[in-house]
Amino acid sequence: MRDEKHIDPASLPLYRKGKEIFELVMKIADLIPDDDPRLQNTKQFMIQDAMMLSVKVAGASSGGGFTI
Repeated sequence: MRDEKHIDPASLPLYRKGKEIFELVMKIADLIPDDDPRLQNTKQFMIQDAMMLSVKVAGASSGGGFTI
């Protein structure tokens, strides 16, 4: 068993940038009108993709390497 240091994802620049992107996407999503189903679909994809950025970085950093 290897002795690996725990990396706090919040300390990684890529993780912080992912959070910034998520916050920006949420502000953009607030501008999308609720009465357009096509735009609502796009809005959901944007939010889901933005959420996954930081989650993927956090998962990779806890695994001991960025192999994901």
